[in-house]
Amino acid sequence: MAIADARSRHRPRSLPRRLARWTGLGLLAIVGLALIAVAVFVGRVWFGQPDLDGERIVDGLDAEATIARDALGVVHIDAKSEQDAYFALGFVHAQDRFFQMDALRRIVEGRLAELAGPPMAKFDARMRRLGLGRLARGDAAVLAPDVRAVYGAYAAGVNAWLATRKGVAADELALLLAGEPEPWRIEHSLGWNRLMGMRLVGNWASELMRLRLAETLTAEQIADLWPAYPAAADITFTEVSESALAAASALAGLVNKDDGSNGWVVAADKSDSGHALLANDPHLGLTTPGIWHLVSMRAPGFRLAGASTPGAPAVILGHNGHIAWGLTNATTDTSDLYIEKPDPTDPTRYLTPDGPKAFESRTEIIPVRFGDDVKIVIRETRHGPVISDSRADAGEDTPVLALAHTGLMPEERSAETIFRVNRAKSWPEALAAAAFAKGPQQNLIYAGPDGVGMATVGLLPIRRKGDGFMPADGATGDGDWVGFADVSAMPQVFNPARGWVANANNRLAGPDYPLWLGGEWGHPGRVAEIVRGLGELQTYDLDAMAQIQQSHASPLARALLPLMLEAVDGEALDQDARALADRLRDWDGGTGIDAFEPTIFFAWLQAAMDQIFADELGEHYDGWRQIRAEPLEHVLRDRPIWCDDGATSGLETCGEALATALSAAGVWLEESYGSDPEDWRWGDAHKVRFRHMVFGFTPGLRQLFDIRLPAPGALETVNRAAFRVSSKHDPFGQVHGPGLRALYDLKDLEASRFVIGPGQSGRLFSRNRSSLAAPWRDGDYISLAPLTAAEHTLVLRPESE
Repeated sequence: MAIADARSRHRPRSLPRRLARWTGLGLLAIVGLALIAVAVFVGRVWFGQPDLDGERIVDGLDAEATIARDALGVVHIDAKSEQDAYFALGFVHAQDRFFQMDALRRIVEGRLAELAGPPMAKFDARMRRLGLGRLARGDAAVLAPDVRAVYGAYAAGVNAWLATRKGVAADELALLLAGEPEPWRIEHSLGWNRLMGMRLVGNWASELMRLRLAETLTAEQIADLWPAYPAAADITFTEVSESALAAASALAGLVNKDDGSNGWVVAADKSDSGHALLANDPHLGLTTPGIWHLVSMRAPGFRLAGASTPGAPAVILGHNGHIAWGLTNATTDTSDLYIEKPDPTDPTRYLTPDGPKAFESRTEIIPVRFGDDVKIVIRETRHGPVISDSRADAGEDTPVLALAHTGLMPEERSAETIFRVNRAKSWPEALAAAAFAKGPQQNLIYAGPDGVGMATVGLLPIRRKGDGFMPADGATGDGDWVGFADVSAMPQVFNPARGWVANANNRLAGPDYPLWLGGEWGHPGRVAEIVRGLGELQTYDLDAMAQIQQSHASPLARALLPLMLEAVDGEALDQDARALADRLRDWDGGTGIDAFEPTIFFAWLQAAMDQIFADELGEHYDGWRQIRAEPLEHVLRDRPIWCDDGATSGLETCGEALATALSAAGVWLEESYGSDPEDWRWGDAHKVRFRHMVFGFTPGLRQLFDIRLPAPGALETVNRAAFRVSSKHDPFGQVHGPGLRALYDLKDLEASRFVIGPGQSGRLFSRNRSSLAAPWRDGDYISLAPLTAAEHTLVLRPESE
C-alpha cells in the first residue's frame, strides 16, 4: 500500500474534537505531575531514606568499617579485614537495593504471590517446577569453609541493616503494604547464581519453538529459519499435547535470547602503556534498578573494585589490584528438552531404555496473598524437571517435556569460582578457580602481569547421539547426556600470537573442533565490528577501547541493506517508497539518536520479515516474530522460495515482497512520526527503557517509575541496544543492552573506567536512582579510585566498642 493511499484513509479530526482531545490530555498531564509531586514528597518524608552519614553500632562486625559515597552514590568500603569488608557490602546492598534483593529471592523460590497476590501464582508455579530454591539450599550445604565465611559475613551485614534501619526496608514494600522482611540467608545469595544460569542458556527455548514449527513445516524449512553459522565469519578460538506445549512455552519466557556480551583483551606489547588492556560489557535486560552495583572494597591485603550485584558477596566483573577479568556468554548448547512418554499401563511411570520408571513427584503449596493457596504437583524424570505440567493433577497418559540444563545440576559451585577468581593473581590461578564452575558455560577473559587470555569454562554435555537441535525421545536414550567434557578440552588461548582475542557470543571454534559446542551463536557482525576496530587501530589505549565499545554502526544494515536495495531496484516502486529507498543508499549504518535512516531501515526490515515468513509460519509466527537477520539473509541469497506468497496463485519474487514491505513500512512511519522522513529521528523511535521491576508492568504506574531517554545503537551493534518489534506500542524501544561497561589498563588498575545504568540506588525517591542514565547513554565513564572527597560517610562500629 502506498503512503499516499494510506493518507486518504485517515481523515483529520475536526477542530473541536482535537481541542477536546488536547484539553483532556493537558488535564491528565497536570494531574500526573501533581501525583508525581505528592509521591516525591510522601516518599522523602514518610518513607525516609537510608542514613548515609554518621555512625551505626551493629552486631556481627569485628572492627570499624567505613562506607563512603561520592555524589553519584558509588560506594567505597574501607575495613580492617576481608570479612568486615563483606559485612559492609551486605549492609550497603541492603541500603541501596533491598527491594531488588527481596524480589530476586522470591523469584528464585517461587514466592512472589506471597507479596503480589493471585496474578503471580502461575509464575511461582513455573519457578517451583525448576526447583532453583531447593538447588540453592543444596549449594549452601557444600560451600567450602572459606567461601561460607564470606557468605555468612555478607548475610550478617544485610541483617544488621534490617535490624538497625530507620524507616521502611524498601519503598516498594511500603507501597505494597508488606510486612517485616525475613532475614537474609546464605542460600538467598546462592539463588542469584542459579537464576543467572537459567537466563544465560536459552537454546532449549529454540528447541521448543522448532518442535512447534514441525507441526506444519518441513525439516528443510526449519533449518532455513536457523541457518548454519557462516563459514567465513570470525571465530574466537577457533508428539506432545497443545496444553503441554503452552505450559513449556510459558516457562521458556524466562529465557532472554538477547542476553550476551562483548569482551576482548590486548597484549602488553601492542598497548601504548606497555601493559595489557581489557574491555568487557555484558548485555542483559535493562531495569530499574539495574543488575549491577559499583563498589570499591579495601582491607589490609585485600582489594576488589568493579561490578557487584545486590544479593551476592563478590565483585562479579572487575579487578583485584593484580589482575582484571571479565565474562562473555559462551552460548554453547548446554540444555536439551526430552519428550517423556508415560507408561500406558501406569501414568505415574514413564518409559526409559531400561523399562518404566516412576516419576519423582512432590506436592508444594504456594501461599497467595489476597487469595486461596495453590497446590501444585511437581514431577521430575531422569533428565530433569517436567516443565510442561500446568495443573496439580499431573498424571495424564500424554507425553510431557523434561528439561536437562547444566544450570539445574546439583551442588553447583560457581560461587566458589567467583570467590577464587576474585583472589587470583595469575593466569594459572584464574584457570584453577574457573575449574570449580559446574554450571552453564561462560568465557573467562583475563588480563594480568603474566599476559592475556580467554578460556571457556563450565559444563559441556556429551550426547550419545544427535546435536540437540530438536527435543529428543526420552524413551530411547539416544539423545541422553553420557558425560561432560573435561575443562582442559574447552577452547582457550593465552598470549595469542596476534596480540589480542575477542568474543561477542560468536562461534568459539572452527568445524575441525572435535566436540559439539552448539549451533546458535551471536550474529557474526558484532564480533566483526570489534575485530575490524582492533585491526585498524594505530593506538591501543583505553580511549580507543572505549570508541570500539561505544560503536553503534549497524552490522545488520551492512549485511542486509545492499541485498534489499538490489532486490527492489527492478521493481515498480511508488514514488514514496522509491524516495525512502534512495534515502538509504548513502547511509553509513550509524544509529545515532539524530539519524532518520535507522528508523526507515528497521521498519522496512521488520515489514520484510512479516511479508516473507508470516504466511508459512501461520499461527506460530507471533512466537517466532523478531528481526532475525540470519534467516532473512539466507532467504535473499539462497532460498528465494520463501518470498512467494502462498495465498496467491502466482509466484512472487523477493523483490516484490520487499517492495510491498517498503510501502507498508512507509505508511506506518508516516502514521507514527509525521509526513517528513527527516523528522523520523531514531532517538524518538528508539528510547531506552529501564523498566521498574514491579511497577513497570502496571499501566499508570510505569510512567511514574520507569526511566526513559533517547539512545543510540540497535540490534547487534557493538553498543548493543535490542528492542522488541512484537511490542505494539513501542516496537523500537530499547529493553536490553550493556548495563555495565568496563575498561582496564594493567599499568594502573585504579584508573579503570566503569559505568552502569541507570544508577546506584534502587530507592524510588533517591536522586541516584537515575543519575548514571545519561552518562551511560552518552558513553561516559567513572572511576573507582580512592575518593579525595566523599559526599557521604557512614562509619559502622561493632557492638563490642
